[in-house]
Amino acid sequence: MQFFYDQQIRRYLTQFMRLLGEFSVKTGKDRHGVEEYIQVPVRYGDINRMAAHIIKNQSENMINTVPFISVYVTDMQISAERRHNPTHVNKVQVFEKKFDNATGEYIDGEVGNTYTIERYMPVPYDITVQVDIWTSNTEQKLQLMEQLLVLFNPSINLKTNDNPF
Repeated sequence: MQFFYDQQIRRYLTQFMRLLGEFSVKTGKDRHGVEEYIQVPVRYGDINRMAAHIIKNQSENMINTVPFISVYVTDMQISAERRHNPTHVNKVQVFEKKFDNATGEYIDGEVGNTYTIERYMPVPYDITVQVDIWTSNTEQKLQLMEQLLVLFNPSINLKTNDNPF
């Protein structure tokens, strides 16, 4: 089999992390009485002992910068109830409008190139992602949770493409 890597899982994780990357927490007021906010960064990866030790510059005297959100995959399984005939191939005819290269415009009513697109039955997966919220105090954690929890009711579906085919 020829090598194939389309970065699908990576794109889903990146989109999910972008979704979480727009949150802020209120840190207080400046000397003029205006409320200050900081944006909370999102990082990929679970915090295991080795990673934590490297982040702390291999010293127990360093603390992690907070707040931040970490994201990592905890489970990935084939979704049997959404699985259909794995050998099914759906063929779709696509007709383009004729394009006039001289004028740079499409010609109404005339057919240009035609294509047959073969769509193969995908393998459906359910992916479980762990989101950890790292804060220095309960107030920051509550601010982030209140912003996050309205998105997941009870789950979230990500769409990676707007191509009709």
